[in-house]
Amino acid sequence: KAQWQALSRAVLPRLFGIGSLVGLHWLCFYGAIKLSNASVAVATMATTSFFAAIVGPILLRQKVKWYEIGLGLLILPGMALVVGNINWDMRIGFGVGIISALLAAIFSTLNKKVLEHNPPPSMVMSFVELFAATCVCSLILPVLIWQSPETQVMPSTQDWIWLLVLAWVCTLLPYYLTLQAMRHISVFATNLTINLEP
Repeated sequence: KAQWQALSRAVLPRLFGIGSLVGLHWLCFYGAIKLSNASVAVATMATTSFFAAIVGPILLRQKVKWYEIGLGLLILPGMALVVGNINWDMRIGFGVGIISALLAAIFSTLNKKVLEHNPPPSMVMSFVELFAATCVCSLILPVLIWQSPETQVMPSTQDWIWLLVLAWVCTLLPYYLTLQAMRHISVFATNLTINLEP
C-alpha cells in the first residue's frame, strides 16, 4: 500500500504503455516459436543486445557506444549457425522473433528511462507492467478461439500449478530483479546478460 501511494500518477500511463510493449513482445516471441521452433526464437532474441546498443542512445539521448554495437554484432555469426539452414516455412517465425527482440530492447530502454527519473518502487512497476502485458495478451484470446475452436482455453488443475510456478518464479521474480539491476547497469549490459541465458 505504501509503495502504491509513493507511485506518481503521471508515471502510471507510461508504465502501462511499457507493459503493453512487453505483452506484444511475448506475443511475438511465442508466435515465433509457433511459426518456427524454440531454437530459432531463442536465437533471434540474441539480437536484443544489438538493438539495445542502437535504441538505447536514441531513446535515452546518449552518445552511441561503438563497442556495444560491435559486441552486439558478434552474435550474428552464432545466429547464422543456428538459423542459416532453416526451412523457408520458418522464415516468418524468424522475422517475428526479430520483432520480438526489437520490442524487448525498446521496453528495456524505456524502463531505464523511467528508473533514471523519479523511479517508482520496482515491485509496483513490475505489477503495473505485467498487468498491462496480460491485458494485451488477453486481447488475442478471441482471435485464437475463432481461429482454433478446439484449443483448450481453461487450464487444468495441473496447468494452474505450472502457471503459478511460471508466473512467480520464471516471470515476476526475474522481471523484478531485472528492474532492480537496471538501477545500476546499462540497458545493453542487462540484455547481454539475458542473452547468455539460453
